[in-house]
Amino acid sequence: MKKTLRVNTSIRIAELCAALERIVAWLEELSAEGDSYLTETTKKLKEMHESLVAALNRSKISTRLEAFDNARDAETRLLYKLIDGYTAHPNEKIAAAATALSKICAKYPAMWNLNQNEQSGMTKSLLGDFVGETENIAVLDGVAVRVANVKKAHEDFEAAHKTMVATNEQERATDSASSLKKPILVLVNDDLLPYLATMRRIQPAQYEKLAALIDREIQNVNDKVSARSKSATKGEKTPDVDAEKGEQPITQTDSQA
Repeated sequence: MKKTLRVNTSIRIAELCAALERIVAWLEELSAEGDSYLTETTKKLKEMHESLVAALNRSKISTRLEAFDNARDAETRLLYKLIDGYTAHPNEKIAAAATALSKICAKYPAMWNLNQNEQSGMTKSLLGDFVGETENIAVLDGVAVRVANVKKAHEDFEAAHKTMVATNEQERATDSASSLKKPILVLVNDDLLPYLATMRRIQPAQYEKLAALIDREIQNVNDKVSARSKSATKGEKTPDVDAEKGEQPITQTDSQA
């Protein structure tokens, strides 16, 4: 008797998320009418998939926050460089305006080297100081744009930070993506697949297409896991990024294999 196919437990979370979405879609579309077991199993898997997607999205917030912080760093550096350059301008009015702004920047040296909270406080103070320097800023071409860019980057960071705080609170009461992986694999490998293997032998007309599609999807992801393992054995470098560390949950675009 042919051995029942199982999902390789080394599957990455993003791969599991994508495969599970397709499996749920096929179960909803092709399950035999009146099969209460598949109806209940489909409901459980769908709920697990929704929880997995939510957990993956929560886990990406901190990565996004770092990107916003880096953007704020870059904009602040550019502002400082532009003002510093103008202090050497041969036009006395321009040089004087730049010197006045440079003195403000000197109050907040190398902010980009501080931790995020300290930088946030100093950036807010810097922007507040610049509010009273409208005339000097107007004299220096491009500085107003640079100040606006720092303000926008700071606002983007703060918005992302608020989201992260709210997300962390939510995550304390919900499962992480990694903790959901095992129960999903147990339900698929130990319950769903053996059931479909049995039913496709007993009632092939009702179960063959569904079982074949799911088997093909599982074989595809298992092949990816196997190929990755072989590459690692040979010493080849492969991306070592799991879904929970930044990969996007994959939205199903084709529910038919």
